[in-house]
Amino acid sequence: MKHTDPRYPNTGDIIGCSDGDVGVVLKTYFNTSCQLVIKVAWSSGKTYTDPWDAKDFVTVDDMFHIMSRA
Repeated sequence: MKHTDPRYPNTGDIIGCSDGDVGVVLKTYFNTSCQLVIKVAWSSGKTYTDPWDAKDFVTVDDMFHIMSRA
């Protein structure tokens, strides 16, 4: 699914996490609450699915940011 909103990641984009991890977006979709969800393969070797608008537990800033577009 290709999003028209440039704030949203697309499959293949490189994203960063507030904890310093970097990953590749494997899949994006909207859940039943119309919330964008991303599935990411992280450099740590793990794959997680999280809402795109997740917040950092400490700073309450955005947890994820787009580093590079596919």
